[in-house]
Amino acid sequence: MSSGEAPKLIENSMRHYLSSSLKVCHDNRVSTYLTTLNISVFVGFVLVVGLVLWFCRKTRRSPEEEREKRIREQEYILSKIRFYQQHQQHINQSNITNLPVMEPRIEV
Repeated sequence: MSSGEAPKLIENSMRHYLSSSLKVCHDNRVSTYLTTLNISVFVGFVLVVGLVLWFCRKTRRSPEEEREKRIREQEYILSKIRFYQQHQQHINQSNITNLPVMEPRIEV
């Protein structure tokens, strides 16, 4: 043994065996963690998709509600059309000669 080297407490073959054994343990642990993570992400994804689909089905309107909604929308549109028609008639009736209304010009 030379004076500059640190003393070796175990043989090289034992060091190699322990190193490879620890590497196998590490690989097994990483594999187990990744499998657990993948399964939990999959379960979470399935739960989220399931909840979204369930919520969409729960909030869907019945055919009677859809029909009532369609009727309300049609009545709203018809009321707006009637209002604008009445407004146009009022504008047309207010002008007896049907001449366009012109703003007076003020010249300076």
